[in-house]
Amino acid sequence: MNIENINKNCWNQIPKSDNSQNGYLGTIIHYTGEKLFDLLIFRDENDKKHFVVEIKGLRNQEITDPNINGLKLNIKQFKFNGKNIKTFIDLECNMDDYIDEFTEIVKEISKEIIIFKNSPIQSVTKIIENWKSFWSSKIKEILTVEKQIGLLCELIVLKRLCEINPSMALDSWKGPLGEKHDFTFSDWNFEIKGTSGDGHIHWINGIDQLKLPEKKNLAFISFLLTGPHSNNSISIQSLIESIVLLHLKNKPTLIENFYKKLISVGYSRFFAEEYKKYGFEIHNSILFHIDENFPKLTSENLKKPLNFRISDIQYKIDLQGLYGQDLSSVNLSTYFY
Repeated sequence: MNIENINKNCWNQIPKSDNSQNGYLGTIIHYTGEKLFDLLIFRDENDKKHFVVEIKGLRNQEITDPNINGLKLNIKQFKFNGKNIKTFIDLECNMDDYIDEFTEIVKEISKEIIIFKNSPIQSVTKIIENWKSFWSSKIKEILTVEKQIGLLCELIVLKRLCEINPSMALDSWKGPLGEKHDFTFSDWNFEIKGTSGDGHIHWINGIDQLKLPEKKNLAFISFLLTGPHSNNSISIQSLIESIVLLHLKNKPTLIENFYKKLISVGYSRFFAEEYKKYGFEIHNSILFHIDENFPKLTSENLKKPLNFRISDIQYKIDLQGLYGQDLSSVNLSTYFY
């Protein structure tokens, strides 16, 4: 079976089998006919779904079970299709509730081994670690384009901050937690907005969203984007992978923190391939200091408090022509400490 044809429906096309004299009936995974290792999928006599990768010289204690509900990882010996017994890394999905996630893991590991020529053990370890936080997130819908734009802009700022200090950067990222401002530092907070409209015009949610925090300053970063496009553009998936690879690699605690925050905003790795198709081009990004000249509506502007029956206020601000700094020329370390 070609990697590109693997989907959750393919399991129903594989007959159940038992470990009899001829072994299990395994379906070989390949890409344009090429295979360096035996990669197979099969259904056992109890209808559990398996993905196995041939391995030589690896002992069971050299691989760690991820302790994920519904997923087992072992080193086992199998016989397939009447051939000789071989040793395999065995990934077993023993709960059908997770068959979607398991199928995506099978595809990603297969690509790592067959297309990118990475070793089986490295590929299995890497992909399972990447999926660990998302395995039971239960997010089954892709983010809307509007929400992707918002997350994309926050990730661009987060990536810049990770270049300075990745641990502090992740701690400062408060947007996924539902706090008033997207980033909080010692003396500054950042509010991030993105738009794909005709100019730097943004919706503000809440009457005090742009109110200065107590004993702090507030900056507003405005992104103007075009898209979505498929070529020469930035996607949330490419940014996520870049942040992990360049700034969080070999830092499992930080990676887990990062992934948990992504889950909080509704992101799931299950839609990674779809997100790669939604790319945006950044036309420009501008940082503004919120002061008395910045357009805003706060409770301080009202002569008397709002009626208790008013629960939500939204308004637009137009930043066209307002003085600000191009974000690419801003030294963020002057804010981030």
